[in-house]
Amino acid sequence: MTKNYVQTLVYKQHETDTFAAVLKNNGVGVDLTQYTIRRFHMNDGGEHAYTLTCTLNCTYQGNSVSGAQGGITVTVDRTSSSVTGDFDGEFEIGVTENNVEKTDRFPSGENYYKIRIIESVQGAT
Repeated sequence: MTKNYVQTLVYKQHETDTFAAVLKNNGVGVDLTQYTIRRFHMNDGGEHAYTLTCTLNCTYQGNSVSGAQGGITVTVDRTSSSVTGDFDGEFEIGVTENNVEKTDRFPSGENYYKIRIIESVQGAT
């Protein structure tokens, strides 16, 4: 399996920050307001996996992008940035119908975000 990375994000260990993304399908922003499930998952392929908080709307490349246009902001917290290494990341959006979650992943196929957590100067704290 060949993984393709749409973007690489680098954080120091225990750093807190946010990043913005615009989710698109065939080049058109996905209306995220119709989905009740909005999550970002990151996993190092081993024992470390995290689910990060997402909120609608973002500022992407200097432009304000609404959730209706695919704009989403992800919060990286001290827990999700606690382990150094490379993580694959993807968005999961969907709805719950009749107590069953129906979700899609972004980006699709073998495409992922790469999240690299590097050791801070003071090391693990």
